Amino acid sequence: MAKDYINSQYPDEEARSQSASSWQGPFILPNKLSDYYQHFGPVDLRLGGSYSPFYLPCLDELWQYQAGYGYDPGSGILLEGWSHDWLAIGDDGYRPFIFSISSGKILFDPYSDGMWEPTVLFSSLEEMIQILCVVGSIIASADNDLRDHSLVIKRKYKEDAFLRVVEMTRSLEKAETILTLLSWY
Repeated sequence: MAKDYINSQYPDEEARSQSASSWQGPFILPNKLSDYYQHFGPVDLRLGGSYSPFYLPCLDELWQYQAGYGYDPGSGILLEGWSHDWLAIGDDGYRPFIFSISSGKILFDPYSDGMWEPTVLFSSLEEMIQILCVVGSIIASADNDLRDHSLVIKRKYKEDAFLRVVEMTRSLEKAETILTLLSWY
């Protein structure tokens, strides 16, 4: 579903199957991520237009993408505060979407100040893709109209996002939590 949505709504972006053999990391790629790249396969995907798009790297660059989040690019040493259970699998501008290897959930730290205290944002990779596609499409279609003169997201876009995320998650509370963490509220 999400791959079809990408192909129809984001014709300049690419999602294609990527083999686990493309993984460059020092450990075996977790099965859930292997399936994600094989079935969905973002190829440096940008969702949301020119304003702070959501970014999802391709598999052959995923390990390099960990630099600065999980390890120091110069020394290769794991950075303090970053868990061995986490892989950064995308971002919202500069704030990483963190895949928990043990749970398969997507974590997010809205403050991302190096003192990592992420919370669950999405229950699965599929939920992440679907919601980022929806919110990204709202951002892209609104373009320069997204925010008011005070740089606050306009009410009509917040309401649209909320209704669409509620429809997907079937939960008012979860939709509010997701949009709050993504700085829509």
